[in-house]
Amino acid sequence: DCGDDPRVAAVFCTNCESFYCVECDAATHVRARKGHNRVPADKRPAVCPIHNEPAKAYCTVDKRLACATCLSVGVGPCAVGHSSAIKPIPEAATTAR
Repeated sequence: DCGDDPRVAAVFCTNCESFYCVECDAATHVRARKGHNRVPADKRPAVCPIHNEPAKAYCTVDKRLACATCLSVGVGPCAVGHSSAIKPIPEAATTAR
């Protein structure tokens, strides 16, 4: 059983939000789950640490990812006065390199 261990995972299913080894992926994604979106395990989408939702931006002050919920309702450290520090993830990643 590979569970959620990314070290043995071959893929990450964005629908199930789980990592799978090759065997578990094949066993799990049959019939109803066949159309799930699976990506290589090392290409897992960035996730907000507060809401566990897909990250949409990065705060360069707090140095953390932020999801749509963080940005829309002002939840988390980035809610207080950091609007100019919120960058799209690709831009923040390019700047950090």
